[in-house]
Amino acid sequence: SFVIGNDVLNGAHPIWAEDENGTKIPLNIYGSDLHINGKSVQGQIDTNKSNIKNLGSGVAGSTALTAALTALPHTSKESKLSCGVGSAAYSSRYAFGFGCASKVNERVDINAGGSYVFGGSKSYGEGTLDSGVVKAGFVFKLGELKNANQISMKEKKELKQEISILKENNQNILAQNQALLARLERLEKIALGESNSPDLVLYKLK
Repeated sequence: SFVIGNDVLNGAHPIWAEDENGTKIPLNIYGSDLHINGKSVQGQIDTNKSNIKNLGSGVAGSTALTAALTALPHTSKESKLSCGVGSAAYSSRYAFGFGCASKVNERVDINAGGSYVFGGSKSYGEGTLDSGVVKAGFVFKLGELKNANQISMKEKKELKQEISILKENNQNILAQNQALLARLERLEKIALGESNSPDLVLYKLK
């Protein structure tokens, strides 16, 4: 049964439901709609559920949009203009992006692009999460610019070490070639009968 309390709490009489034994039970409005200040409680609950669902889908779409943007080029190094495409997926939302980056001069780069998420925009209450986003950026290089043809001191030291090793290897190869030539000359003399030296056969290549 529906009970209205006699006591006044915070300026109002409390209400509750009781079973046949007088035990308080959940208040169940059956067969009619409960209104508060002229607004349907169930209608507000349904609206909130729909808004929360759309908000979650919209957030997933926004995440996919952002991920697709990150795949686009931000600077152009090897060429004057670079363009690229990007794609992303998050929580069953899929997005596609396209953008370009251009080198204005040695110190300034610009980039622009956009992405679109499939499935349309999502409305939640008084707000809307759109299905597309665009971006533009500028890169300013400050300080001394490093020439691409210049090498660091560490790289220079490593190159010197490699050159030194190559020189040593070349010297060893030259020494071996000279030994081979000397042996070849002696073998030719043996073949021609011009030399009878017994230690020719024992000559070993270093």
